[in-house]
Amino acid sequence: PIARPVRVLYLQQEMSEASLQKRLKVMASGLPQEALERFVLHRLTDTNLKLDQSQGLRELEALIRKEKPEVVFLDPLYKFHNLKENATEEMTRLLDNLDRLRNRYQISLVIAHHLRKPTLGESQSSPIQLRGSSVLFAYGDSYLTLANDRQKRKGYRLLSYELRNAEAPDDVTIRLNPETLWFEVVATKKEGLPQTEILEYIKAQGETPKVKLVEFFKEKASKNTILGRVENLLEARLIDKKQRGRQTWYFCR
Repeated sequence: PIARPVRVLYLQQEMSEASLQKRLKVMASGLPQEALERFVLHRLTDTNLKLDQSQGLRELEALIRKEKPEVVFLDPLYKFHNLKENATEEMTRLLDNLDRLRNRYQISLVIAHHLRKPTLGESQSSPIQLRGSSVLFAYGDSYLTLANDRQKRKGYRLLSYELRNAEAPDDVTIRLNPETLWFEVVATKKEGLPQTEILEYIKAQGETPKVKLVEFFKEKASKNTILGRVENLLEARLIDKKQRGRQTWYFCR
């Protein structure tokens, strides 16, 4: 939870001015005035701010000094650079620039980025699916991912968390309210997933990657619950695991 109100600078380079203003007008209609005063919108479609270039960095620093935010949103990442997303060295240079800004001004950065299409057996909502170099996954402290729910219902999304320094909350199903344009919580995961069901699934598969296992059971339990059941099976020596590249695979003994 957010312990206190913070001042936010939102930098947006994707939506048109008319579309953005229309959306924000609806979203702001139910908010108190003091909340609106802490939100600073700076649309950058015309200025074309690029943070891999010294001019762009100077412009952003000037904005931060002027507005004095505690949180800065960059939406979306690909609009803030001219680099090759798959080039680790180039993306590292960009992220190093952001790190210096974060440390210099003691701000939190929230970066919107797209996921790539998962390959067979990969989760649709894991931050490891971030498009481009793997350094993007290594950079952040916390990841929130949005994916279609399994039923692919219009307006419904599955919100998942991955945190570096704390236990992640359970996944939640959210729905876009067409009247307010805010997402609202519909349901959290049920935790009634027996270990035997996971064991039978692994037996039937012969072996299975962790991401596929979590994806299969995500409608029945949270990621934390699923992996907790798996740890119990490992401790009971009913299953074993092995590494293949960056993925963990489970199999029966």
